[in-house]
Order: sequence, then C-alpha cells, then structure tokens
Amino acid sequence: MFRIDRFSQVQQLAPVRTYLTFITHKKWIEVFGICILLLIFLRILVKIFPMLNPIDDLRFYFLGLLVSPKIFVEIYQGLLRSIKGAQENLPFLRVLVQFFPPALVSSFRFHYSLCYGFLCWLSRKKYEPDLPDGASIPFMNKSDYQTAFIMLLLMLLVEVPISSFAFGFSIKDPIERHWAHVLMITISIYTLILVLGDRWKLKNQHHQLDRNFLYLRCADRFFADIPVEQIKNIAIFKEELEKWKLAKRKLNFSFEIVSPCSLVDKPNLIIELVESSTLHVKRKSLKMSAPKYILLFVDEPSQTQSLIANSLTHHVEV
Repeated sequence: MFRIDRFSQVQQLAPVRTYLTFITHKKWIEVFGICILLLIFLRILVKIFPMLNPIDDLRFYFLGLLVSPKIFVEIYQGLLRSIKGAQENLPFLRVLVQFFPPALVSSFRFHYSLCYGFLCWLSRKKYEPDLPDGASIPFMNKSDYQTAFIMLLLMLLVEVPISSFAFGFSIKDPIERHWAHVLMITISIYTLILVLGDRWKLKNQHHQLDRNFLYLRCADRFFADIPVEQIKNIAIFKEELEKWKLAKRKLNFSFEIVSPCSLVDKPNLIIELVESSTLHVKRKSLKMSAPKYILLFVDEPSQTQSLIANSLTHHVEV
C-alpha cells in the first residue's frame, strides 16, 4: 500500500518537475515573453467572464510563481560561480560580477561597446581593426547594409509622430500619456544610438586570414579566432536559407549566421568546423562553444573559398 501511495505521489509531482525543468532552461527573454502572454490571456479571460475578476487582481502573484524558480536557479548558479572565482583568487570585483548571469553581464558589455562606438562616431574617430597581417576578406563593399540602415532611420522618424498621435486617442489620462511619450522617445533615441554605434565599427571592418587562423569579425555581434586546422570544409552556400536552417535544427546541429544585415545580406559561404570542446566564439560579447556551421556573407565568395581552401591544403601538407 505504501509503494502504491508513493508511486501516486511521484505521478502527482511529475507535472511540477516538468514545469520546473521547462522554466529553468528558458532564456530570460523567453520567460518575459511567457509572462506577457500570461497577462494578456488573463485580461482577455476576465473580459469574457467578468465573474473571474478576482483572478485579474492576483495576476502579479501568478507571475511571481512563474518566475521564482528561474530566479532561485540563477541565484544558486551565481553563488557557485562566485565561490569558484574566490577559490581562484580573482579580484573582488570579478568575483562580484561572477554572481550575475553571464548573459546579463555580456549584454551590458555589448551595449556599453555600442554606446562607446556612438561616442566615437560623434567625435569622428576612425575605427581601426586590431588584426594581424594577412589576407583581408571584405564584406561591406557589396552589402545592402547601408540601404537597411537608411530604412531604419526613416522608420524611426515616421514612428515617433505617428505613435504620439495614436497616444492622444488611446490614452486619456494626461500623466500616463506624458510618460508614454517619454518612454517612446527614449526607446527611439537609444535604438538610434545602438545602430550608429554598430555602424561605426562595422563599416571599416573585415575578416582576415593568415597562415594559422581565420579571424571573423562582425562589429560586436560576432567574434571568433578559428584555427585553420579546425576548419573541416568550406563551400559556396546556394541553398534556401530557411529550409537549410529547419533541416539543421531537426538534426540538432548548431550554426551561426555572420552577416552585416541578415535580412538583406543572405549568407553565400558556409564553413563546417571540426567538433571541439576547446574552441569558442563570442556572440554579442557572450562566450559560447563554437557552432557546427558558420554561414558568412562576403563580397567575393568564390575568391574567399579558394583562399581558405588553399590554406587548408597547406596545413594538410605540413
């Protein structure tokens, strides 16, 4: 009888364990998205069934129950990182930084770098890539990034007056309307700062190849120093991108797209890497394991393929 009761208790806890596993493995941006969807769902539910109005008053308690497991896991992992840093005799500030989630720290670094780029753009300081001597692999000469950049500027200029006009009708309270305008203008200005900071570094940047390494640079979005011997294959990419991505995701293969603007500059070169636990790349300042595939947009894909293939042949011969 005890075994049957114990088994039934385990079965009852199974949904809880499934939920905890689900929420703790989600990224914070995905958790916030789930919270927003939950708020919208509760609001619609109360509109349809007014008798459920008390549920709407408890919506923030539901959000707390939803997010708290993720917070506890992050605190526990942060303590482990800080203890490890202290054992390695890292400076106190480094130990303190170790407590925060790596994605959060890298996000601050990424935004700081973009804001610094904006200040350099204002002061007309020219960006000079810090790369060793080697063969340059340009990707901005034939890019449509400039067109996308101008379109984004026009969208920002058009969005502000239209949104201001819409707020006048949708928000009746003058104080709320005022803060909505302030928030909208702040977001628009900050978006412009980030875009200009990214453009300052990107427009004078290129990839580089020397005898031992392929240096991939795409502003602060992507950074990798790939040993040539870690390159398994390189080929011209001619497939339809979305179908290719879907097929690789089904096979659980990781990949990164390195392009000035992936919406308009579709990758034309694919690099397959040797699986390695020691090879890392940085995406938006976050260090991570190197993917299986890297899809590049370059100005001259055929020339770049020949250049890297010759370097691979040289390493095989050596």
